[in-house]
Order: sequence, then C-alpha cells, then structure tokens
Amino acid sequence: MDQKYRTIPDAASRGIGGNSMGGFGAINIALHHPDVFGSVISLGGYYLAEGRIWGNNASYIRRNSPLIVLPTDKQAKRLHFFIGAATKDQPYYSDSVQFVRQLAKLHLSYYFDVQHGFHSWRVWQIQVYNALKWLPQSE
Repeated sequence: MDQKYRTIPDAASRGIGGNSMGGFGAINIALHHPDVFGSVISLGGYYLAEGRIWGNNASYIRRNSPLIVLPTDKQAKRLHFFIGAATKDQPYYSDSVQFVRQLAKLHLSYYFDVQHGFHSWRVWQIQVYNALKWLPQSE
C-alpha cells in the first residue's frame, strides 16, 4: 500500500474496522499487528474465536480470541478501540459490553457507541459515521 498509494506509513495514522464477523476480524488483526494499526473499529462484533472454522486446536483458538488475548497483550495499549453495539443485538451486545469492561479494567483507550436497535445496517450506518468522526486526524 505504502509503495503504490500516498499514505502516512505509521500505525498512528492507520485503522482497521468491520462489522459483525468483520468486527471480530478487525480486533483480532489489530491485536496481532499493533505495529501496523493504531485504531480499530468493531461494530456488532464478537470477541471469542468460535465455530468450526477454528478447528479443534485450543491454543490456536485462544491466540485468536481477543477477549482472552487482551489482558496479557502488552502491545494492546498502543491501540485505540471504537466498539459499536446495539441494545437488541444479542449475543453481540453482551459480548461488546464484556469486551468494553475488559478495556476499562486494563485502562485502554476506547469509545463505546451504543445505539438502540438490532444487528442491522440501520445501526451500523450511524456507527460508521460516528467512528469516522472519532478517528484521529493527521496534521
């Protein structure tokens, strides 16, 4: 990217984000690559690796579960988290509340955007707008 496009090649100027499974992926990738991303956005995401896609390797599942990785990840303090959730979006709302509690307990930088609604574009449209306003501005 840096070779082909005009970028600011430092983590503080880069973000990654997604909604639902993409929100999980964004958090997981950012935790594994805080040298690349400084901000991460998860809208309606979840924070534990689950499902058949992860196979039966418990160690691999733990390493890719942000809720488990976060407390021992010393590099996580470099990240800024935007967590979006909707009050009627279960189990994702509860998952997001649990993750935000972990962020607060660890004194990590985060913003928690809660909207009334479900796991839907109606909610994410508002949260994408809020997240883009939240992103740090480069000078």
